[in-house]
Amino acid sequence: FLTKKKRGNSVPPAPLSMKNLLLLSGILLCLSTSYAQDSTSNWSPSLQLDFTSVPTQSISGTDTSYQNSLSVAPVFDYRSSGGFGISYSPVWVTGGSHPGIFMHQVTVGLEQYNNSKWILVADYIHYFFTGNPSIPSSPLTNEVVGEIATKQYGVNPQLSAGIGFGRVGSGSTPYDVEASAGISHTFKWKVSKGDITLIPALLAEGGTSRYFSFLRLTKSISHAKSFARLLKNVRARNNKRNSGSTTTRNSQKFYLTDFEINSELTWETGSWSFRPSGSLFIPASAVSGGVSGYWEFNISYYF
Repeated sequence: FLTKKKRGNSVPPAPLSMKNLLLLSGILLCLSTSYAQDSTSNWSPSLQLDFTSVPTQSISGTDTSYQNSLSVAPVFDYRSSGGFGISYSPVWVTGGSHPGIFMHQVTVGLEQYNNSKWILVADYIHYFFTGNPSIPSSPLTNEVVGEIATKQYGVNPQLSAGIGFGRVGSGSTPYDVEASAGISHTFKWKVSKGDITLIPALLAEGGTSRYFSFLRLTKSISHAKSFARLLKNVRARNNKRNSGSTTTRNSQKFYLTDFEINSELTWETGSWSFRPSGSLFIPASAVSGGVSGYWEFNISYYF
């Protein structure tokens, strides 16, 4: 989640060098080759393109202002028929003072979305930040996330949870915990040029709410148009919760953050998939501020 920090209070993660990027690519290639040699698994690549918004910052003296800019992320994915795979995504910001790549994202894990009875996800993600000054910095560079949902009933329960962590300065380990639980329903239609799926969902979300991050379950903050207001309200909420407490002001407490109304529409035709999605986030307490929103558009091609 997020907390506002003064410039110079922490050491930002080092940019990803070309040497490290090549080394990482070699490791991932060896992993994919070893799994591809398993004759019981069929591996196939896919190419995706994600569009969403991301807050960009402008610093002038002691004043910091924020505005939303378009983010574009190609995703190169290589996955077995059982769902295990790896993906790499360089993420661009098109606005701000320094348009360009601000993050490289590498994911390794299991993603089973096509099973007829359930959805099962267990991923490890590493975020390589480039130090782009347009984007608010985050100390959380690793994430472990899991998700499970049924697909057999009229109303299907789903549960997601994860933890993001990193390293700052002389060895401190900042972290945030995240969780989401709710229900969804799936509508399907066959059309002349493919299949259409609509999945509305109602979710309750919570976390430790300390750091700004790009973790999967913090889209209400990391992509919100009202980012500056949310940042201010999170600080106020944390101060209120810790006032009069015998614990330190830096203590982290898990609490209900908001309720999410989400809708995802997918059109699949041939090897192509088009998926717009959007969410409204209703705060769980008055100090969290007003309703905020999030949107994303994904185009995928499966080879």
